[in-house]
Amino acid sequence: SKTKQFNEAKSLYKRVIEIRENLANENPVAYMSNLANTLINLASLYLETQLDEFFYDAEKLYKRALEIKENLANQYPETYMPDLANTLNHIAELYLRKTMFISGKAQTIWFIKKIKTMSEEFQDLCFTEAENLYKRALEIQENLVNENPEVYIPDFATTLNNIALLYSDAQCLTEAENLYKKVLEIRENLANENPD
Repeated sequence: SKTKQFNEAKSLYKRVIEIRENLANENPVAYMSNLANTLINLASLYLETQLDEFFYDAEKLYKRALEIKENLANQYPETYMPDLANTLNHIAELYLRKTMFISGKAQTIWFIKKIKTMSEEFQDLCFTEAENLYKRALEIQENLVNENPEVYIPDFATTLNNIALLYSDAQCLTEAENLYKKVLEIRENLANENPD
């Protein structure tokens, strides 16, 4: 059953986190990134459940991973800035999903009991948090694109698309349309350069 698979996966991730925490304590440079990646994987598993009870656990794991990635990016920017941008995208997606559910645009129903009682202030907070995280990721990716466009332009386009989705869900349609057009232009150029 899915519940059994979820519980097995959760248990395995928790064991791996414990192992990687021990390794990271012994050799932070070699293992902290792996620890952060496992935290992100477990957070993503929680998010996939679409259950309110796991949303907050996912948020805590993502934030812990973000702290690790920020520290690594500060020490080794050339190596870890792309990872930092991806982690920011993960956390922003968490808030984007929450915003989508609060605004009633969800395709699936999670947080349904909470949605009915959440205030517009909370929705605005989730939107602002997601927007700030996406913009931070975008700023990092812009710098990476300037250094190596062939490698980083697809990630840049994905983040632009994520921001456009956020704006679309918030009914900021002009801003969303402008970003979608920019994404389309980038992806058309990529397709023309790499038709296979």
